[in-house]
Amino acid sequence: MGADIFRVDMVEDDAEVREGLVDLIETMEGFQCGVVVDSMEAYLWETRKENRAGVVLMDIGLPGMSGIDGTRLLKEKHPDLKVVMITINQDSAKIFEALRAGAGGYIHKSATFAEIAGFLQLVRDGGAPMSPQIATQIVAYFHPNAAPVRKSLLSDREREVVTAIVDGLSYKLVGARLNISMGTVCSHITNIYKKLQVNSKAELIKMSYDDNI
Repeated sequence: MGADIFRVDMVEDDAEVREGLVDLIETMEGFQCGVVVDSMEAYLWETRKENRAGVVLMDIGLPGMSGIDGTRLLKEKHPDLKVVMITINQDSAKIFEALRAGAGGYIHKSATFAEIAGFLQLVRDGGAPMSPQIATQIVAYFHPNAAPVRKSLLSDREREVVTAIVDGLSYKLVGARLNISMGTVCSHITNIYKKLQVNSKAELIKMSYDDNI
């Protein structure tokens, strides 16, 4: 592996997420996937002799050792190793715990592939990526008496559906990305329109761009 190649390791127990991220990373010039496993125990075994990762993408909710405990352990063994959490968890206490454990960034899984690619380039360049909604949660954690953060009317799954639609996917491709049926996609869309009081995809996309979801 050339010195100019930035290696991305991954500890993620969701096979669909793993595959999607691997496909993305392999298309990025100057990046390469390294160790890709579904548990922290497997990662420790695979890197027991050496760890050449530029960054480790780490889920929080892993089977066995949690991603937070795994991050803490990796930073103790390899202080210079970059670990970035990539998770659906938006609990401010968990976010802060991960950062205290040594995480150098926090990416929400609702981020688009383009956003994730940008985050990885930021890590390579020495930055600390943070999805906007995660940054908002951190501010709320440190300023509990500030005006309350508006709670989304949508569930996590419904927000994932909206993100896919904003990305330009058809209902069929939304189902493929989220591994759900067309009927389930349509059901989610009906509920989303009802909750947000919109009547078209155009209105939904505009609300998303205006950050009103």
